[in-house]
Amino acid sequence: EDLKRRMDDREENARLSSLYIPNLHVFEDLPWKSCTVGDVLLIRRSQPLPCDVLVLASAESSGAFYVSTKSLDGETNPKEGKLAPTLSGVVVSSGESEISGHVAKDLDVHL
Repeated sequence: EDLKRRMDDREENARLSSLYIPNLHVFEDLPWKSCTVGDVLLIRRSQPLPCDVLVLASAESSGAFYVSTKSLDGETNPKEGKLAPTLSGVVVSSGESEISGHVAKDLDVHL
């Protein structure tokens, strides 16, 4: 069982996403294992995505996006998400070659 989990993890981590390379101002297809906190990824419709991502833009004018969680919980209906109003319009055009910005989140921690 451990061997199968390890093989599945390797396969999952080898999946590709388009990762923005700031110094080159381009997106490059790289494996998920190369992604780190703060990276900007271009996820296309029906493309699997690594977990724990912050969606900055959607092709839908309403800011809606849909995520399938079938591989996590077996649920076959896509879950709807919506951009936070403050992120609306962050990315103007997918043809732009330069991206800049800052995202911060205040954590409300109760001890």
